[in-house]
Parts: sequence; C-alpha cells; structure tokens
Amino acid sequence: MVSKPGHKVLITQVFADDDENLESDPTFGVTRRLIGRFALAPDGRSASMHHDFELEPGEMKFPRPPIP
Repeated sequence: MVSKPGHKVLITQVFADDDENLESDPTFGVTRRLIGRFALAPDGRSASMHHDFELEPGEMKFPRPPIP
C-alpha cells in the first residue's frame, strides 16, 4: 500500500524477476511494470529493490477490511 496526501491510495504488489512462478500466474496479475529486480547487498545477507510507483491525484482514502 502506497499513499501520499492529495493522491489516491495505491494497493499493489511487486514480483521478483527470478520468481519461478511468474509464467504460471493463474490470475494474470503479473505485468512487466510489476516485476522488480532485487540487488544483493555486499554482505550477501540482504537485498534491496528500487521501484517507482505512480500515484493518481485524488482523495487519500484507505480501504477497510472486509471482516468486521
């Protein structure tokens, strides 16, 4: 979930470029724009990823859970 005042809340997911399941996505939710590349840190124990998200102007309204 990504938010910024004056913009609509974006709920999305970024997929790892080396995920073996990318080609078998049953809901067709994976698009090229949602694939990210992780970079291994020099210590070899962690990774990071840079990804740009584009937000639409509008009301910053957070969703409510479907179960009370």
